[in-house]
Amino acid sequence: MKNVLLCIMVLIVATCLVAGCGELRGFGEGSSGISVGINEKFVMVLDSDPTAGYSWHENHDPMMLELVGRTYRKGEHAKPELAGSTGGVEYFTFKALRTGEAKIIMTYERPWEEETIKQVVFTVNIQ
Repeated sequence: MKNVLLCIMVLIVATCLVAGCGELRGFGEGSSGISVGINEKFVMVLDSDPTAGYSWHENHDPMMLELVGRTYRKGEHAKPELAGSTGGVEYFTFKALRTGEAKIIMTYERPWEEETIKQVVFTVNIQ
């Protein structure tokens, strides 16, 4: 699973470099030691299956980070164990605004339910 996620992140970076948007780095579950510069953009990459009503919701300090984009791509990394699933990947693009440490809290949930089935916390060091 980590190899597939790594391939997806490599594709994102390669596409971005060809398109001329600089060095856009991608991070997924299990990423640690995230370090970026001020005004640098980076992407959080997370498996998702909206056909079941679930999606990722992010929470961050808007003084430290700006969410500049969010996209979903169906079938890019669909989990085969989800029968009948048309899952894919959600991409959250952030821009670092000031130096310091910022947390991005990602929760995977259905908006109409109180229960969160998964939570991932990323710590970003902005230099």
